[in-house]
Amino acid sequence: MNDRELSSELRELERDLAALPRPEPPSELRAAVFRDMRVQLRKRRSRRWLPYLVTAAAVAAVWANVSLETRGSNPFAMAAVDGQIIYEDGSVIQGGRIELEFCPLRGPIGNKYPRAGRVGVDMSDGSFVEVTTAPGCVDDGLVVGEHTVTAVLKDESGAAVDLPVVEPRIVVPSTSRENQLVVKVKKGVLPCEPRRK
Repeated sequence: MNDRELSSELRELERDLAALPRPEPPSELRAAVFRDMRVQLRKRRSRRWLPYLVTAAAVAAVWANVSLETRGSNPFAMAAVDGQIIYEDGSVIQGGRIELEFCPLRGPIGNKYPRAGRVGVDMSDGSFVEVTTAPGCVDDGLVVGEHTVTAVLKDESGAAVDLPVVEPRIVVPSTSRENQLVVKVKKGVLPCEPRRK
């Protein structure tokens, strides 16, 4: 209905009603409404942080899993090892480049097997340092215990021959940082044909 369609009596009644004070809700109802509003606002605020909390928890779980896996991935005692490869008479081996491989002779622990260690040799004096059992992991050393040693001489073309090691079994005695190995090679014994290219 439009104001023009209202009679003068109805318009006057409407004005009188608009001038009257509006009733307030009971005080108990007002307190309940405010309490519910606070609860709803808290829920909204807590939900706003929920995705961040879930993401942080997921990152923490992945980090913990990775750190425990890397810590538990090698149950073997390790020892830093360096040393020298020379002929029996103490002279330095000349030519090409030499790679040493140390294969542990101990058995597995559970389902984990000890890894072989590898190192390149400085051909100027036959020394080797930073023996490692894992690619990208420098100087983690060797598993403590007995190993077989293989020395491979490679020439510039990539041809490789095994060098005749005098004592192919060595022992890494302890986890101390002072494990000095001397690998001796028989002099004058020509290795066989190249084993690989």
